[in-house]
Amino acid sequence: MARYQYRHSIDFDADPALDDRGRAILKAAFAVAKRAHAGQSRLKRNKSIQYISHPIMVYDIMRKLGETDPEVLAAAILHDAIEDNSVFKANDIEMGDALSKALFAKDIEEISDVPQDRAVEEEDRRGENHAIVDSIIALCREVTNPKLMDGDGIKENYQHDRIKGMSFNAKKIKIADQAASLICNLTMPNDPAKFTPEKEIAFTEKAHTLGVGIVESVEDNVAQREALKPYASFFGKTLLNVYPLIGTNDTKQKK
Repeated sequence: MARYQYRHSIDFDADPALDDRGRAILKAAFAVAKRAHAGQSRLKRNKSIQYISHPIMVYDIMRKLGETDPEVLAAAILHDAIEDNSVFKANDIEMGDALSKALFAKDIEEISDVPQDRAVEEEDRRGENHAIVDSIIALCREVTNPKLMDGDGIKENYQHDRIKGMSFNAKKIKIADQAASLICNLTMPNDPAKFTPEKEIAFTEKAHTLGVGIVESVEDNVAQREALKPYASFFGKTLLNVYPLIGTNDTKQKK
């Protein structure tokens, strides 16, 4: 597998598959994702690679596999933005506010202490942007783990149990998310104090189980099964590359 080039920005204007509407949505989503993950990094030795590189990788995988729906891609960029370790701290209403403002290129730095019901921006007289925000937030909710479900084994079990109830777009985001995390383990040495070889093994096995569960969940739907094939193939190849490197922090191998 070719080495992934980690990055902290996306040039949406350079993507010919996106129209003006798509670019506006994705630029807004990315602005909010950067705000959500400000100051975060991966549990890796190389601290210069910020956490925002992970949602960018999920976006990259989905684009590579042919996804062009800007709302789905925006949810991929924001899929971790309401996890309880982000700026929004599991507050999807606050994130919706920020996304609504970003769509109008307004300041999104203000994060309130108390969630407020989101109102349609004055400029959005037909409610179009409100509908876009709600669509993206709904997808993010599907792939987000509630704060109380986080914990050793519990989080992964919860994810596996809810796979069948996920929308197809959420399943695509989730399998791309798992592949991205595996690639991170494949290409970046872990910080052994925070992510031991035992944890790496457990994580890889859980990702394997979750990926298989997503693929199995569409077996009875011919259209979804065919559409998910590129994702399943990409995930399987990633997994095969990761297994030989489990438990090693050899930077000559992890490249």
